[in-house]
Amino acid sequence: MTIATKGRVLVIDDMPDWLKLIRSILEDYDVVTVGTYEEAVQVIELLDFDVAILDIRLEDADTQNVDGLYLLQMIKQKKPSAGVVILTGHRNSIRERGLQAYQPFEFMEKGETFDNARLREAVRRLLGARRDCPLLKRAELKA
Repeated sequence: MTIATKGRVLVIDDMPDWLKLIRSILEDYDVVTVGTYEEAVQVIELLDFDVAILDIRLEDADTQNVDGLYLLQMIKQKKPSAGVVILTGHRNSIRERGLQAYQPFEFMEKGETFDNARLREAVRRLLGARRDCPLLKRAELKA
């Protein structure tokens, strides 16, 4: 199976070490990384991807996670069948945000409890959910 058939993963994180780590964890996929809100907006507009891994807080000063939540909304509007993995080191600050509306998604905390295997499994599962998406199946039938 080629990388193209495995899926494309967009990783949005302001920390270069996390971008590098996630790229290495998901080496079997076509991984595209961006480190700023501005880059993310452009890439979401222009690039097709199957799963987005989104650091919900892209700047320490953004304690309300405005940028990350906007990017999450944008992903779900522009790429409604894309799965999303939300990363954060600030879980308590986004617990009550109504994120269930943005399914399918996985929520993972950064830090000592971060589990590489869990991230790989989440991406695999979200890719499977995308392939089972009724909207995509209808589009394939029309093609």
